[in-house]
Amino acid sequence: MGGDTVTVGEQATRQEQQRRAILLVDDEQRCLMAGERLLGLMGYEGILAADGQTALERYRQRRGEIDLVILDLIMPFMDGVETFRQLKAIDPEVRILIASGYLKSDQRDALSLAGAAGFLQKPYDYEMFDAEVRRAMAFSLGSPAAAGSSDSTDTTS
Repeated sequence: MGGDTVTVGEQATRQEQQRRAILLVDDEQRCLMAGERLLGLMGYEGILAADGQTALERYRQRRGEIDLVILDLIMPFMDGVETFRQLKAIDPEVRILIASGYLKSDQRDALSLAGAAGFLQKPYDYEMFDAEVRRAMAFSLGSPAAAGSSDSTDTTS
């Protein structure tokens, strides 16, 4: 029997080693702090970046730990679309959930075709955040329809 028994301490260590991280990219400090809290409640480590360039650096440094990137589109210096392109150049398999308060339908379509894992309408609450993160985590690049499965609405008017 003996070899397969796992102690509570060993189980906790294994869970800590398997803890997933999500890179949250937003130029608004309050969004970063709120997102980090929500991710913590969901059991994820939040890795924060306030701009696209920092996001690229953090992704390169911790690529093996990051399961998802939540990316704001409207940021100074390097916008979310360019950050998206560069992240995909580094790792074509990276899952990216787009978070935006304003997203044109043509932009949404282009990002879906480029492999966005989903879309999160800002402002969001815990339930919406949780649902979209879970949906994005289940996203597979072989299933582009998954990116369009969000209940988020188009805000072009």
